[in-house]
Amino acid sequence: KRGNMIEIKKLDISKENLAMAKELTKEYSDSITLVNSDSVAYLNSYHGKQIDLLYLDSWDYPYGELLDIYGGKIDIDKAIDILKALDDDEIIERHGDIVAECQKHCLKELHAGLPHLSPNGIILIDDGDLPGGGKARLAKEWLIKHKYTCILDQYQSLWIKW
Repeated sequence: KRGNMIEIKKLDISKENLAMAKELTKEYSDSITLVNSDSVAYLNSYHGKQIDLLYLDSWDYPYGELLDIYGGKIDIDKAIDILKALDDDEIIERHGDIVAECQKHCLKELHAGLPHLSPNGIILIDDGDLPGGGKARLAKEWLIKHKYTCILDQYQSLWIKW
């Protein structure tokens, strides 16, 4: 916090995304710091104040690529239905090579951010309710194993440590 204000850091590897964020949040510019960096590298070298909300949302989940495998370019509704019919383990078995990188990166982000999380800090992970567990799958498995509590588990997944 800066005085009574909330301090927000927006990390993005894309300068274009940061430029858009700067434009969309210009009225809050005194509270937001935009940082052009890889999230894992930044968090591994972070020396700032403790983080109250760690929001993990880098790397896009390859949902479109999975849909294309099942005919998404021809019939998107059919492709969605096929993917919905497969359980997460089956998606990983069939397409682990496609989804693994974003899931591993999310777990790396979690590990890099946790040492900086405040005692009452919150972890929010995006893209968690997608085939194969979304990009949050490995991070959620780790959080469960390490006694974190899931408060919300939909498209976004919200975790705390009791």
